[in-house]
Amino acid sequence: MSDNYKEPTIEFDEDNIIEMIDEDGETHYFYEEMQFEADGNRYAILSFFNTDEKNPTNEEDVLNENETTLAKIVKGEDGEDEYLTPTDEEFTTAVEAYEKFDESDFE
Repeated sequence: MSDNYKEPTIEFDEDNIIEMIDEDGETHYFYEEMQFEADGNRYAILSFFNTDEKNPTNEEDVLNENETTLAKIVKGEDGEDEYLTPTDEEFTTAVEAYEKFDESDFE
């Protein structure tokens, strides 16, 4: 991870922290809340992961669940997962599939 990443003092599954670089070359961090499949594709719900907070003491200081995004997951040439912006059609399909989950699916 980049030198700008500051490790929070509370525990998170580091495997769920996703680093993404936007079109302006800026690095942003997200926490993968969940993965699911829709129409043969894999998607992830990501929450913005605040790395600017000085010594966060609780999850709300680090995760901003009001700032979530949906990403399509594909295998890169190196075999690693890559998180991409879905097309409009893929986004609609994924949201429809996500909305069909009921809360018992997450317990």
